[in-house]
Amino acid sequence: MEIEIRYNPDYSEATKKIGGFCLAHLQVASKNRVPLPMTETGYRSHFTAAKNIEDFASPIDFVKAWLAESEQSKEWKAHLKTVKEQSQLSLF
Repeated sequence: MEIEIRYNPDYSEATKKIGGFCLAHLQVASKNRVPLPMTETGYRSHFTAAKNIEDFASPIDFVKAWLAESEQSKEWKAHLKTVKEQSQLSLF
């Protein structure tokens, strides 16, 4: 599945002045907006301290870890079960 990742490590000057940290903005979108483990809509906008993303080798590695963690959620497993059941029903 193709996904697009957009990352801005310094989204807001205000957080540096007020809180002393860089606010990062990460956007994750799947091609054709197919659901992802962390979003039903296939698009997620995520704001966090840049350090949280910089703790990983790259924003891509951050998203890979996020996907891996989200794949374990009950909601995602239920979604996959529903998709599988619907695809089996559509064969007949």
